Amino acid sequence: MQWKLFTRDAKVSPPVVGSQPFASREAAMNAACNLLVSIEHIEGPNGETISSAEIDAWCKGRRAGSI
Repeated sequence: MQWKLFTRDAKVSPPVVGSQPFASREAAMNAACNLLVSIEHIEGPNGETISSAEIDAWCKGRRAGSI
């Protein structure tokens, strides 16, 4: 079972949409925080979806040291 991180790079034309697999939710969230492209969402193995707004809030909390 994998988590998939979906990204969009609007700096190229047409915008490139991609996905990367990760073994855990935390690994996908950490990767999302380190990317320079737009994060679309993360999908979990059971259909759970984490929105870009939730990812952004998680990353901000992580940088602030609260996660």
